[in-house]
Amino acid sequence: MKSALCLLFAVACGPVCAEAVLRVGGFLVAPMMMGEGDQALYGALPEFLQNEVAPKAGVKLIFLPVMSFPRAKQALKEGSLDVLLISGNSTHSGMQRASWAWLAPRSFLAVTPASPWRKVTSLQELSGKRIGWVGGSQLPPEFKDIAVDWDFSFSPTWQSVNLKKLQLGRLDAVFFQNPYSAIWWGRKDGMPLRLLDLPLPAEKFAFGYAQRADAAAVARFDQAAAAAFAGDKFKRWLESYAAQR
Repeated sequence: MKSALCLLFAVACGPVCAEAVLRVGGFLVAPMMMGEGDQALYGALPEFLQNEVAPKAGVKLIFLPVMSFPRAKQALKEGSLDVLLISGNSTHSGMQRASWAWLAPRSFLAVTPASPWRKVTSLQELSGKRIGWVGGSQLPPEFKDIAVDWDFSFSPTWQSVNLKKLQLGRLDAVFFQNPYSAIWWGRKDGMPLRLLDLPLPAEKFAFGYAQRADAAAVARFDQAAAAAFAGDKFKRWLESYAAQR
């Protein structure tokens, strides 16, 4: 009943109401979400939300420092985080996943130019290979019966950590669920990389909402965000952001 009343209040009141606050956060996925130490999360996604969503939703967004993936899930459950920026295809305790995706990229392996790999036609080819990925994240179900030697990083800067291991020859490849991150880090760190498309369905990046969050504020945010991310406006924003930095 309380949630229903909050939703009715949100629809009737609209952005003219007193500004609500939502605490927003997540783990590093450059150049969409970045940050170091106690620095507030920044990147293409926070900028887009501040400019295109928050004013229309009538909410104030407070971006928390970047977290490890396990910490982000715990913060949602505890109620110290209201909006998780990327929940992937999985659900977590204390979280409701948005019904729509703000980006649906393909998955890739990043390898060095010296790698013998030129293409991946079957996931079975990854069997026995040491591949870097983020610790605590749910792997796509297609990997269930593939004997990959996963090297999980629990660092908030897991993408950079994994690519440095690749450069040192400690990994055969790094798994990415979008092409933008590997291209960003490769250019930023002067690291030549090749991206190998994987035979996997597109990943759906969606927001995750804490069940303890302000239901009215979340409803307004979700409605405004769904409208802002419709079409390719954010994709063009992301590509422009990456090109300028």
